[in-house]
Order: sequence, then C-alpha cells, then structure tokens
Amino acid sequence: MFKIIKLLEDLGPETYVLNDNLLSNEIPDFTSLVNGSTSNFSLSIENNSFHFGDLEVRHQQYVNYVQTNVFKKYSYAGQSKVNIREVITTVAGEPINLSTVVRGSQNHYKWFKDGVEIVGAADAPQYTIPTPEACESGIYYAEITSDLMPFENTNAAGIDGKNLVLQRNDLVLGANGIPTCAILISPLNKSVDNPINTGIEWESESGACGFRLSVGSTSGGTDILNAVDVGNVSGYNFENNLPINSEIFVSITPYFENGDLTGCSEDSFFTNDESTLPECSVLTQPLTGSVGVNEDTNINWSVASGAEGYRIKIGTTSGGSNLANVTIDDGSTTYDPIIDFSLNSEVFVTITPFNSEGEAIGCAESSFIVSEDDIIPPCTSLIRPLNGDIDVKTNSLITWNSVGNASGYVLNIGTTEFGSEILSRDVGSEIEFQLDDNLPASETIFVTIIPYNIQGSSISCFSESFVTTALLPLPDCTTLTTPLNGDRDIDPSTDIAWAISENAEGYLLEVGTTPDGDEFFSQDVGLTTFQNFRTDLPEGRAIYVKITPYNERGEAIGCTRENFTTNIPTIPDCTTLVMPLNGASDVSTTTNISWNIASTAKGYKVLLGTTTGGEEISSEDVGATTFFDSP
Repeated sequence: MFKIIKLLEDLGPETYVLNDNLLSNEIPDFTSLVNGSTSNFSLSIENNSFHFGDLEVRHQQYVNYVQTNVFKKYSYAGQSKVNIREVITTVAGEPINLSTVVRGSQNHYKWFKDGVEIVGAADAPQYTIPTPEACESGIYYAEITSDLMPFENTNAAGIDGKNLVLQRNDLVLGANGIPTCAILISPLNKSVDNPINTGIEWESESGACGFRLSVGSTSGGTDILNAVDVGNVSGYNFENNLPINSEIFVSITPYFENGDLTGCSEDSFFTNDESTLPECSVLTQPLTGSVGVNEDTNINWSVASGAEGYRIKIGTTSGGSNLANVTIDDGSTTYDPIIDFSLNSEVFVTITPFNSEGEAIGCAESSFIVSEDDIIPPCTSLIRPLNGDIDVKTNSLITWNSVGNASGYVLNIGTTEFGSEILSRDVGSEIEFQLDDNLPASETIFVTIIPYNIQGSSISCFSESFVTTALLPLPDCTTLTTPLNGDRDIDPSTDIAWAISENAEGYLLEVGTTPDGDEFFSQDVGLTTFQNFRTDLPEGRAIYVKITPYNERGEAIGCTRENFTTNIPTIPDCTTLVMPLNGASDVSTTTNISWNIASTAKGYKVLLGTTTGGEEISSEDVGATTFFDSP
C-alpha cells in the first residue's frame, strides 16, 4: 500500500478496496497528494486489524474530505476483534483481572458480561473481579470507542463503513466449557502395586465448579468415601490407609452450576501392603520464576500424593527460612504469610510433604520476585526450551516465566535475532504457546517475548534462541501383541498391547466392530504400547484395531487394521467353601471365609445370614478375591 502511494503524484478517481485483510498499524497519509483537482477518490479499509491509534491522526481529515466531496468514499468500520480469546479458570478468593490492549490516545471502555453491560465497571482497559466464586462463570468482553473518532451520524456502529466500535475477543470465565468427565491420572486405571497411603489425582478441562468423590472396596462401593465434595481441586489424600492387597474403586463426579454431571465411568486400581514416602508438590501461586508479584500474595501448592502435611520454608536467600518455617497438617494447600513480602525482593519457597514414613525426597526450591504492579513490566525468559538448548523438537510447546504485573505478552519467533518471520502475535495472558505448524528442522530459532500492561511494554527485552533437531524418519507401522491378529475366543475384558515402533513419538488408536469402524474407541494414546479400556469390548464380535504410530514428521503410512474375535462369557459354576468347610461346627466367631476359584468368574457376591439364603449379617460384592474377612 505504501509503495502505491510513493508512485502517485496526486489523487485522481482511484478506488482502493482493501477490506477483509489483516492490515494493521498507521494508515497511509493521502493528504499530501490532495490538490485542487482531486475528486472521486475512494478508500475502503473495513474488516482489517486496525486500532484507533492507527487511524486517529488522519481520520478526521479524511472525514472532512468526504463531506467536501474531495473523497467520494472513506469506509473504515468495523474491524476485527482485538486481542485473543482466553479461557480463564477461577480460583476461589483470588481476584481475576480481565484486560484489553488497544492502541489509541483517547479511548473509552465499556465492559460486558454475557452480552449485558456491567453496571459500575470503570472506563478502563482492565476490569477486576475482586473475590470471584469458585464457580463464577460468564463470557466477558469490552467495547472500545475513541474521542478522536466520534460517530459521524446516529446510525449503529459499522453501517456504511462508519462509526467504529472495537470489541475485545471473549474472555470465557469459569464453567463455560463443555461438561466432561474427569480422568484419573494417578494411580492409573487398572494399575497394580500401589501403596496403601497413595492419594488420587485427576485431570479435568471442563471448568467444573468442583468434584464429588466416591471410593469403595467394591464396584459402586462407598465404604471409603461417599460422594464427598472435595471442592475445585485436582487431588485428594485419604485420612486413613487404603485396604491392603485390594482393588479400590473410584468415581469422580464433576458438578456445575446446574448440577452433577452424570454418566461418568468408574475406575479402579490395586493396592499392595506397603506405605511409601509422599511425592513432592509444585508451587502453583505464584508460579516459580514469576516477576511483579504482590507483597500480600498467598502461597499455594499442588496436592502431593500420600502427604499427611507440608513443611513450608520461605526466605530471602536460597534455602532460607527467615520469613516462615511452618508445618501445615490440616489438609490445606495454601499459606498466608504473617508478614507481607518486601518490594523489590526475591522470595525463595521450599515445600516438603511428609507422612508417617518420613519426608518427600529431593523437592525443588522455587522463587519469585516481588515488585510493584503499576509500573511497566520487566522482561521475562524462556522456561522450555531453555535459552541455548539444542536438539529441540520442532513441535515443542513454547513456555516462559510469568510476569506478575503483565496483562499480556507479545510473542515473536523467527530465524534471525529479534525476528518474527515465523510468528508475531499478542497471545494475551497465556504463558505458553503451541504453533500450528512445526518449526523448521536443524535451525537456530529466536524467541523474543515482550510483556505489557496498561503502563506500556517492556523495554529492551533480549532475544533468546535454541536449535531444533533434525527430523526423524517416519515411523513404521506396528502390530498387535495382545491379542494377536486373528485370535479367537478372547475375553471381552481384555486389554490390548502392541509392539514398539522405532522413531514413534505416540500412537493413534482406533477400535471398532467393522473393518473401517472406530465407534468403540478413537484417541491419541501418546507414547504407550498398551490400552486399558474403561468398559468391556462388545461380546461375541469381531474387533478391528488400527494403530498408527506418529512423530513430528507425520504419521506412519499404510497402516492396516488387525482383528480378533471376542467370546460370550458363560455363567460361572458355583463354588464351595474351603474355610470353614460346609457343615463344620464349633467354628470361631472371628473366622474368615474362603472358597474355591470358579474358572469363569470375574467376581463373587458373599451373603451371610442365620437362615438358609439369609443375608442379615452381610451382603457384599467382594470382587475377584476368594477371601472374605467377616464383619
């Protein structure tokens, strides 16, 4: 566009229609080309990425040209939404700061929730929710106008390309995602040899308000936990050890503003007879490496599996404890320091989980920097990959340290220092970014991250770099190892496993009941070579399985489906007592009960009573064990 102007000596009846592009930054100056003969010149720049600051210097002059017939047309509204769409999870009691960044010297802001203007919201590029509820939800956005670009008439914004109002992309707060069930990640479903003092952890991306846990020693059982509301957390430690050498059944039920999510499946795992040291925790607020943290911040951390409590050391030197040295054993994972932190100081935090077996080993120290939040934010630095790393995968996630007083970040990625040949984007308040396409292989990649807030952008941020690895060759296809291709009479409860494919970085697994089907299961299972299904396979059917290895270069080519056939399980035969024997007398009232294995049984129901067929003493599904400790 600038090149065209340089070729012009004056403006004639040209028409420049530049709508529907990604144009941004200051618009060209046509005023120097206007003379007494200029007429019928038209300029249309609708639906680009212009902000008020790009237009306001020359806007009023161009409007005057239209009104005096020097220009035939000047259309500039609307423009693309500003900033990126963000999904924000609330933390009860912690303030939420929503913000927008719009170029312009005399902007005004109106904030909306779910399409309704928020009464009392400040005319400012930030809107703060001081004490959000754990389940507060809504779609927030801002509308921005400018004193330097007032409405030309009484029409609505955007009519005939006039009257510009910018809108911030949505800020989705709380439980606005599609409700989905949580996934048990520790212990894994069907895993064995777990310590009896293990905790449980789960993942959920649905924006749930909280979770109810039911845990029992039988399928559907609640003898350990009965629909306990554990709040909006992702982990839980039991007050007492779990039963030894037992299968433990877990149901995790997310709940939302409109009630519990139904239909979530039950998981289970098996315990051994030992206790172990707890795992380490991770500092979750402030994040390690954060800059611009408030003086009165609390310290929050993740639940450590197996922990009965936490020892917290906080100091102004590495390993120090001059600010706090406390023990938290009430189940909490937060600590409010008695004294506020000092401005412009680095704070070091060590969190050591403990239980009756001892303290967690090797827990890393974290640190953050306390500084004012009403100043231009400082620069940040890469976390992954690190500056100077080599052999970095071309599909790597880019992550960086959080800056406490930054409202957003501009991310530039290129093949030259400070370059942006690959990407230049305002990523909002995110501190990680996944490129749509892989980075170039065997290249030095430069990353420059510029934090900003309403005071301005960081100054003189340096460009970090890393070197990407050469691409691996495509992986070969793999084959089933359990069951084998063509096997028959397979138990529907079977797991499946396959051979390792060299150079694979993950596997796509499809399972169905037709040669092209994937209706039973279709998922990227990552870099594993087995799959435990949550439900049994269809009975008496041919089961078709396709496993596609992949890596950063792409997917294996030409992988075909294998198949096996499941059986129809038969009703098991009855079993007989081993201890005490049928008809035995003078049996101790504290006796345990055991019985013979029934070859096709998956579990047993035990009824105890004082009459034939009675169950007034006990009626219990004991699972696959052949032993019962009578009450």
